[in-house]
Amino acid sequence: MMVGQRFTLIFLLISVLCTINCSKDETPAVDSNSKEEPKPEEPNESESEVYFTYKSPFYSTSENWVIIHDENGRLMDYKLLDKEGKTYEFSISKDEASDEFSVTTMINDPHSNDPTKFNHWLATYTNVKKGVIWDRSAQQPSSLQPEKIGSFEIAVTDIPRGPYVIYISTTSGRVFELTSKPSQENGTTTMSFSNVAIYKDETYFIHLLDANNFYRYIPLGHPDNNANLQLSHGDFLPYDSYSEITLPPYESISYTSIGYTQNGLLDYHPSRGTFFTHTFGVKDVSNVPLGYLDGFEKYSTTFSIQMEEYGYGITQFGERIMEISILPKPSFSLIDSTIYDFECSTDMDFVRKQVGWNTGNFDSLSSNTQWVVYSLGTTSHAVGILPNEITSKYPTLNLDKMKLTSVNLFARSLPHSKISGTGKSLLEFSEDYVSERVLFNDF
Repeated sequence: MMVGQRFTLIFLLISVLCTINCSKDETPAVDSNSKEEPKPEEPNESESEVYFTYKSPFYSTSENWVIIHDENGRLMDYKLLDKEGKTYEFSISKDEASDEFSVTTMINDPHSNDPTKFNHWLATYTNVKKGVIWDRSAQQPSSLQPEKIGSFEIAVTDIPRGPYVIYISTTSGRVFELTSKPSQENGTTTMSFSNVAIYKDETYFIHLLDANNFYRYIPLGHPDNNANLQLSHGDFLPYDSYSEITLPPYESISYTSIGYTQNGLLDYHPSRGTFFTHTFGVKDVSNVPLGYLDGFEKYSTTFSIQMEEYGYGITQFGERIMEISILPKPSFSLIDSTIYDFECSTDMDFVRKQVGWNTGNFDSLSSNTQWVVYSLGTTSHAVGILPNEITSKYPTLNLDKMKLTSVNLFARSLPHSKISGTGKSLLEFSEDYVSERVLFNDF
């Protein structure tokens, strides 16, 4: 097996935040052919005001739109984003300007093997304030490319028989996986890594999740070029601290803990840290070894659990989470499950919600549509109908086949304006925050 080197992106954790499962029952169909008001004429410049500014990010082969509706769902304007980094201004007559409106971004990505099929990604943000500027032109920080100055080999012996995970991580977020098959001898296992790249000024760690579901580690420092390190299972040390979590009966668990140095924070990105633990979709374990090492400036923690009737998740950036208390299941029922007039009932106090629909076609041979609505902490939202020009242009949208798949209610979160105003996910913010939610996804 060749060296596998990759950035392990915390965006995987975004899937934790936006869990989407196939629903069991049909939900009311969305009428994609509903009548709508025609696109408003451009107002006279002397009578108009710019109420929304959008700076376009880079797109490669996809076709992308911005659609705006007022707070009652009436179409205000829409534009095709035809140039990278271009600034689009949305104007309206001063006497028609709304203090708040909704913005829908739409990405239509054709399949590489069949340009007649698309993946359609729609995101609607409600309660956007008049006069805001969304600057999505700034690219993600480029991957760190420190100077490669050599390589080394490492073997770990005397690992007891049973399931285990072993990997090497660095302070810039690199993760190295096994490069040879394990060898068995005298009831124990030996795991080997060869040709592990050495990068200038990076610190290395090796981590082991053993058969008892316990994470431990060995600090490797900055290995010498051509070093051949021989380690034993008994050399691994416990982490400096672990979160305390009492587990109820559950179906699956995912968790991640990462540490960031000051250097990494200067050019912050969620994957640019030292991965202490990263485990996804585990079942039938009685403990969660969510651990941390001392000596890092800040920490990122994610934990999610899917139980029989609901899910729970927490994400924190800044301090370590030393204790996780899973929120109890609130009452929850659906009143209207459609995209345009969604409404639910619950006894939970929440600050914002995130609701998702999709057509359920995730294979490479079919078109698929996913639509997520980000809104305030209210039990309902109003979303405007897409313009006929867009629905006619993309017959593969299949809005009449959309099904409700997830409802996330956030007990704690960054402000709604920061989620919508930057277009970034929670893990792309360098400020400290906590996001805590419950999830319903069985409809």
